[in-house]
Amino acid sequence: MKKPVSIKKHVIKYGLILGILITTKIIFMTYTTFPIRFILGLSELFFLGSTIFYGIYKYKRSTHGILTLKQVLYITLGISFIGGLFTVLWFALKYNIIEPDYLNRAVEREKERLLQENFDITYEEVEQLTKHTYLYASSYAQAGIYIFQNLIFGPIFGLIAYVFLYKRQKL
Repeated sequence: MKKPVSIKKHVIKYGLILGILITTKIIFMTYTTFPIRFILGLSELFFLGSTIFYGIYKYKRSTHGILTLKQVLYITLGISFIGGLFTVLWFALKYNIIEPDYLNRAVEREKERLLQENFDITYEEVEQLTKHTYLYASSYAQAGIYIFQNLIFGPIFGLIAYVFLYKRQKL
């Protein structure tokens, strides 16, 4: 008698792969001046979609073609969440241990840029504009955005994969 295939094994394996890919991309974006950041943003969606699709495909092959929507959603949400946790760990490590003053330097650069580009802007207006930078660029906000993004786009990619990989069972 065969052992049932564990969904958790696939979720953990492909969640770790997704986490490593996305964290590597974030590190690349952080420490380089790549001119087309939009392409790097799309690469994250590509990593998410391809990892989820491949994880579902491998699970379907291991179950001999049997795949339910419940299994697909479980695999998809698991892979997305584990991949998002890697991002959370990276931001916590970066903002709290590696470069604790990174956010302050980024805000100061933004203030200088605003003052150089807009000669008629007052210092109080610059302070008001950069106050939002502290809110959205903090490690907690960035981590929440990445987990939320993964948990929204992940199931969408999972449902698309389910449509392509679905095969009716013979009764």
